[in-house]
Amino acid sequence: MISQNELYNKLQFAKMKYQEYSLQLAERYSKGNINKSIPLKLAVISSWLKYLEERISMVTSLDHRDPAMVVLNNISTGLRSYSLSSGKSSIPNIAVIYITDVYNRTIPISKFTVYESIPSAVLIQRILQGRSNVSPHHYPAGSTSLAYGTTDNSIKVVFNNVGANFNGKLIKGSKGIQFNTAKVTGGSNAMKEGKPISYDLISKYNLILDTIAVDLNFVYKNIDRNYSNSINTPLGQSDIEDTIITNENREHISDEHGNTLIFE
Repeated sequence: MISQNELYNKLQFAKMKYQEYSLQLAERYSKGNINKSIPLKLAVISSWLKYLEERISMVTSLDHRDPAMVVLNNISTGLRSYSLSSGKSSIPNIAVIYITDVYNRTIPISKFTVYESIPSAVLIQRILQGRSNVSPHHYPAGSTSLAYGTTDNSIKVVFNNVGANFNGKLIKGSKGIQFNTAKVTGGSNAMKEGKPISYDLISKYNLILDTIAVDLNFVYKNIDRNYSNSINTPLGQSDIEDTIITNENREHISDEHGNTLIFE
């Protein structure tokens, strides 16, 4: 069975041959070689080509595109700014770096231990190692990966197979974890362009194009048969239960505003 994209290519080829035939006919008419039945035939073919052009479109499957890499720099704990009147730190020694997706699900990126005045080099290493401590349920393994930027003591967050699900979002740290970053941009979900038609219509339209080829005395050439109508399905929501990540004392971890973080 001919594919819709092959049918579309045949239509473009038929239009080209129709234009060539029309030019040749005009040249013959200029020399007085006139066959009155030919203009009628061309008028009918022109009507069929316009009819098919309105009904046959190229169908393409576009793969998802992942967002651009996001850089976290000037990473610090800032623990000193959070102390209780008793002198004890109110920051738990378990911290999380996370992001919220377009479905408002909070997705952990790294879970690690911290303490007051931790050296930046040690903090960065713990963040990198903490990637193995979380398992986002809504995204495939390795959907986010972390890399160390050796020149500027930064951490690079790379997205894999997430499409547009984090566009416009900021990577954040739980209470006491600070860094500079930018919004996620550049992701797009898989999509399909063009309007698919049924196999019955493809067969009928193909017969019309073959008839046009006979009438204009040409053969279809270089018609691409490599076509697939399948596309990737954008990531959707699931029924995974919410998870609260706690510190060693089983206390809730909070965001920069003190709200309990619930991870999914």
